[in-house]
Amino acid sequence: MDDQTRARLTSAITLHERGGAKPIERDDLATAGDVIGRLVPEPTPRGAVAKVFGELFDRAHQHGDRRWAVTLFHDRIRLNVGMVHVCVLLPGILFLVVDPAKVDEPTREALGPRLHRLTEFQSTGPVLELYLPVEEVAELWPTIRGASMAFVDSAASRNTPFWTSHSPGVLKALSQTLDRDLPRPAERKADDEPVDVSAIITRALKDLPPERIAARERALGRARALIETNRRSLSADQLVQLMRLFNADHYGGGDRLNRFGMAMGGHARNRIVEREEVANHWIDTLWRCDSDAEVATAIDRLRSDSPLPYAGFSFPAMVLHCKSPTRYFPASSGTLATGYSRLVGAKPVNGSTYVRACEGLRELIAEHSLSPMGVDVVAYFAANPQHVRSAGGEASEAETSTEAATTTTPATPSPTAYAREDFLSETLFEEDELTQLERLLHDKPQLVLYGPPGTGKTWIAERLARLLTDGDDARIEVIQFHPSYGYEDFIEGIRPTSDGAQMTYPVVPGVFRALCLRAARHPDKKYVLVIDELNRGNLPRIFGELLFALERRGSPVKLSQSQQTMTVPANIVVLGTMNTADQSIALLDMALRRRFHFVRLEPDPERLDRWLLDNAPQMQQGGEGSPRPQPQPSTARRRP
Repeated sequence: MDDQTRARLTSAITLHERGGAKPIERDDLATAGDVIGRLVPEPTPRGAVAKVFGELFDRAHQHGDRRWAVTLFHDRIRLNVGMVHVCVLLPGILFLVVDPAKVDEPTREALGPRLHRLTEFQSTGPVLELYLPVEEVAELWPTIRGASMAFVDSAASRNTPFWTSHSPGVLKALSQTLDRDLPRPAERKADDEPVDVSAIITRALKDLPPERIAARERALGRARALIETNRRSLSADQLVQLMRLFNADHYGGGDRLNRFGMAMGGHARNRIVEREEVANHWIDTLWRCDSDAEVATAIDRLRSDSPLPYAGFSFPAMVLHCKSPTRYFPASSGTLATGYSRLVGAKPVNGSTYVRACEGLRELIAEHSLSPMGVDVVAYFAANPQHVRSAGGEASEAETSTEAATTTTPATPSPTAYAREDFLSETLFEEDELTQLERLLHDKPQLVLYGPPGTGKTWIAERLARLLTDGDDARIEVIQFHPSYGYEDFIEGIRPTSDGAQMTYPVVPGVFRALCLRAARHPDKKYVLVIDELNRGNLPRIFGELLFALERRGSPVKLSQSQQTMTVPANIVVLGTMNTADQSIALLDMALRRRFHFVRLEPDPERLDRWLLDNAPQMQQGGEGSPRPQPQPSTARRRP
């Protein structure tokens, strides 16, 4: 292989690993033809590449029309089978994933540098990655065809999450090149495609029992009171409380905090709370709006003049819904927007379209006697009609309850039912990974999950807390550190109080001391403290004498303010989360570091795609510029 071809391979690998841009003009034959022509300018290799795609389409389609999809980008064309990308056409290069068991040693030697690496995908096992110059495809395809088809058979064992980005234009263009018809996978519904509104509402009402509606109303009422009492001056703690109330829901026999998932929690919530002044400005501006015209103008002006990262449409829409629950409704740029478009013909993308969608929703509510508290559930089923029973009474796919599907987290089992199987199912941990966590906690009952944003640290910590407490939420305390959080909040502090005649200044137990007192009364049961965003607080100031007490369980320490003694019972577990985008572990206080075990959570695209496919299909975005499948490390969550 000459140096020029080697350089092309290196360039293609670099481009591939960067991932594609957002899919383009999916249905347009001319656009697809133009992209194919730019990727393979010469007609002879173009025909050979089209032949490979055609054969792979045929093989994948034998397993079902939901097992595969093809996606068009401006700089590549990607064939998705199951959870992985089995074939990608790059500029002048064809990328293929094949079964290594079907590639003998002489073939490997002949492929040389075209064989990029042997790696492993969780959903399929070991694979070989190949990069073939398009002018060599006609010659090399017969030698690797069997290995490629074997991998397609393996990958097609499950439905693909990439059907939402399927591009019919590619099939049309390749059909013309091959002069034959090609199979067609199941295609996405257009946002404006008509849906059976009555059937959707009937299905949604099954997930909207009176207790769920009542819980949402209570949370919204508390949020409204919080804003009205503290308008223009909500503190960071109050903003956290407000977003928790926005996220409040009820299902599975208990109250939950995942109505909108991470749009109102985790990293998104933290970034909003950090800009406390801007968040207060948004709330005050929206609260003062007296008409639809003012709302439309305010939303657009706030988003352009006073940007609030991660607020999106979710935050301003919930502020308006909190102020006027029967006039304005929750919104997002994803599932809810699609659902509203299908229900009322208006997709919220700016202030005016949001107002128009709300107008249509008010008419829908009046016509069908709906509760305003359940509009988002109805929108979910409009966006995902495959979960609504057909006229004949059969479900087109397994029905999914919006107790899980309207959020980014699955429905939590009832407290009495939570077990190891539930934890493994909800987190997609392997048995040995959970066993490793248990061993670490047995060694030190303090553990920190750390990693980049979006790796599920808080979600996994909360699930682990439920496992340790047998699903008893009353024995779990969840808090979040931030720059203003202190010793007086965590251990104990003076709290001015008045009895009407005089002020007194008692020392009041903080969150952790109060939990220790409760745990001491029930030594046979585990109690868990989950500290979100551990590294955002001033840790030596917050923990104080507790560093000694954590290590010497049961040994008393004298507290500096009350002069009373405190012990940390042996049945207390402390779980922390740490975002390494904010601070490295190396910067943590050494005395704190040696008292905690640290477990790193790495991004795991295949595990995420598998979870989304099974639990929240409305969140599947795999085709929208996601990176190619990554090899799985030997332990996805490993101790450094």
